[in-house]
Amino acid sequence: HTRFKCDWSSDVCSSDLKATYEEYETLPTCDNIIVKKYDVLVVSTGDGSLGKAGVYDLNTPAIVDGHVAIIRIDRKKNDPYYVADYLRKGAGAVQINRAYTGATGMIELTPAQLETVVIDTLNGDINEQKKISKQLRKAEKLAQQHINKGEEIIEQTKHLMYEADSTRI
Repeated sequence: HTRFKCDWSSDVCSSDLKATYEEYETLPTCDNIIVKKYDVLVVSTGDGSLGKAGVYDLNTPAIVDGHVAIIRIDRKKNDPYYVADYLRKGAGAVQINRAYTGATGMIELTPAQLETVVIDTLNGDINEQKKISKQLRKAEKLAQQHINKGEEIIEQTKHLMYEADSTRI
């Protein structure tokens, strides 16, 4: 089990900057808002958004604002996709849901709260981490296909009902 250190956008860094790509190269003193490839990004505010996690796997430079935490993963020790999946769907999501503070719609996960989340790293077995993450993503893809098919059937049914109504008018 592991706790990861989070980099957070600070008011000092973000208050004087516009979040634009053009200013990326002017940020050497604000490394905590510069996203690097394979960083895990975690949304830290907002009802419905808090706790969403994903891996930034692009080569394009990027920055985050104060509503996103960066977890920098040592890819020799842990798979970033597994860490993101654990935070969004695993026991990490349960811990995040218990840790946040604030009123409805204005909830927040502080740096200290996120850093208390314990992640089962499977004793550092990266191959097992990758296997589990791939299984989860495959299941999610299949579930989404079923949802899409169900929505398609519902739309077809609506169309049939409109046709039935139009024959009676």
